[in-house]
Amino acid sequence: MKKQLTAVALALLSTAAITYTSCTIDECKDVVCQNGGNCNGGSCTCPTGFTGNRCQNAATGTIQFVNNSTNPYSVYLNGAFKQTMPGKTSVTFTVNYGYYTCRVVQQSGFVLTPTDQSYSGTVSASSNLIVSFP
Repeated sequence: MKKQLTAVALALLSTAAITYTSCTIDECKDVVCQNGGNCNGGSCTCPTGFTGNRCQNAATGTIQFVNNSTNPYSVYLNGAFKQTMPGKTSVTFTVNYGYYTCRVVQQSGFVLTPTDQSYSGTVSASSNLIVSFP
């Protein structure tokens, strides 16, 4: 009888050990990462340019224009007019990560031709743009 109980106990322990070691939980089973993100341990690792727990948000930064002149300037981002800035003011735009061209055109106070300046740069996690003129 003792041998039978030992055999049953060993069989139960072996089955429990096999069941325990072969049971793994897929932490990424119900996790859907967007915009090319990858699931790792139940959390999304987002590609550059995206944030959020599921990589659902475009990452943003800023572009600041600083008008050091007393004259008004028109401001353009990627060729699109944004606004006219009075002299001695600054304005900040929140933008998605990426490469930008910035242009400022003097509106008054010039002698023969207006000052027209262009700048460019990348907005990313490590850098925002500051366009200071003239």
